[in-house]
Amino acid sequence: MARKIHFISNAEKSILQALTSVRKNLIYVFTQEEKTFKEKETVNTTVTVKQALKTFLEEAG
Repeated sequence: MARKIHFISNAEKSILQALTSVRKNLIYVFTQEEKTFKEKETVNTTVTVKQALKTFLEEAG
């Protein structure tokens, strides 16, 4: 069975380019949000550990 060749129009090319751009932007935003989340998580963990250590030292002293 022969395959039908489909040439895409300029309008279809524009749509594909726009969708590709949106996809790249979404990936960038997701990556930045993930980095921000990890940074906040690290800060929260650091604060918690410092507070626990401070409490431990106060109780031990």
